[in-house]
Amino acid sequence: MPQLFRSSIRAAFLCVAFCLANPAAAQDGELSPEMRQSRAAEQAPDIALGREAYIAGDHQAALDILAPLAAAGDPVAQNVLGAIYEDGIAVERDLAAAQSWWEQSAAQGYDKAIYNLGWLLQNQADGYPNDPEAALPWIEKAMEIGYPHGFVLRAELHEAGRGGPLDEAEAAEAWETAAELGVVDAMNHIGTMYVDGRGVDEDMASALYWFGEAAWTGDAYGLSNLGALYLNGYGLGQNTLAAMALFEAAARRGSAQAAVNLGQLLAEWDTGFSDPVLAYGWCRVGLERASDDERSGFEYDCAYVAELVGETAVSEGEAFAAGFDD
Repeated sequence: MPQLFRSSIRAAFLCVAFCLANPAAAQDGELSPEMRQSRAAEQAPDIALGREAYIAGDHQAALDILAPLAAAGDPVAQNVLGAIYEDGIAVERDLAAAQSWWEQSAAQGYDKAIYNLGWLLQNQADGYPNDPEAALPWIEKAMEIGYPHGFVLRAELHEAGRGGPLDEAEAAEAWETAAELGVVDAMNHIGTMYVDGRGVDEDMASALYWFGEAAWTGDAYGLSNLGALYLNGYGLGQNTLAAMALFEAAARRGSAQAAVNLGQLLAEWDTGFSDPVLAYGWCRVGLERASDDERSGFEYDCAYVAELVGETAVSEGEAFAAGFDD
C-alpha cells in the first residue's frame, strides 16, 4: 500500500553567507523595516564582489574581500564571516568566533545574523551549545521582525518540548505562520498536522490548501502529499489518476517515496492504470534514491511489486530505472 503523508521538514538550516534565496515569499513592500534595511545593506558593491566569490566557490577570495569589511563594522560581511567560521571554510572551524561575528552583526539589526544566533545556540549537533533557553531571545527577535525561518525554529522547539513544555498547539501556530510567510517545508508540515489532528483539529480542507500551496511551487513533498489526498479522497473526491500524475511529478523532482508509491499503483490491476514494466521501474527509481531510513521499507515494497509483475517486467523495469533521468 502506498505510504502517504510526509513532512519535508529537516533540521532548520543555517542562513549561510547571503542566504542566496530569500526565505520569505513576501515582496519587498511587505517586508518589515528591519528586513528592508537588511536587504538594502546586501546591495553594496564590495559585498556583491564577496557574494560572487562565495557563490563561485572561491571562499578564500570571499574571505579576503569580506574580512576587512567585517572588521570595519559591515553587518552583512560580519554575518558571512560567522558562516565561514561555523563551517570551517578557508579557516579553522571556530564556533565561538562564529557566534561573536553574528552577535556583532545582529547588534546592528541584520536579520539573518539574528536568526543564525538562534539557530546556533539551539543546535543539538556535537560541539554546538544546545542551549534553547539562550536561543529563545534571538528566535523571538527573528519572529518579531518577521523573519520566516525564525518561526520554524520556534515551532521545532515547541514540538520537541525544548526550552519549555511540549506544546503542539503552539507549534502548529508557528508552523502555520512560517507557511504563510512562504516557507515551503512549513506548508507541508502544517498540512500533515491538519491530516493527523496534531495541535489543530483534523481538517482535510486546510491540509488540501497547504499541500496545494507547496505543490504549486513545484515542491516534491507537496506534490506527493497532494497526491495522497487524491488517492484517499480526503477533502475531495478520490481520483487515482490525479494521484498517479502527482506522484510522477514528485518522483521526477526527486521524491523517492513518490516513485515507490507510483510503482505500487501501476502494479495493482484494480487501479485501472497498470503497467508492469513502469511499475517495477518506478519502484527501482525510488529504491535507488532511498535514504538509509527508507531503504528496508522500499526493498519490501519493491519485492512485492516484483512478485506481481513477473521476471520479464522486472528486467525491463530495471532497464527503465538505469536509464532514468529526471
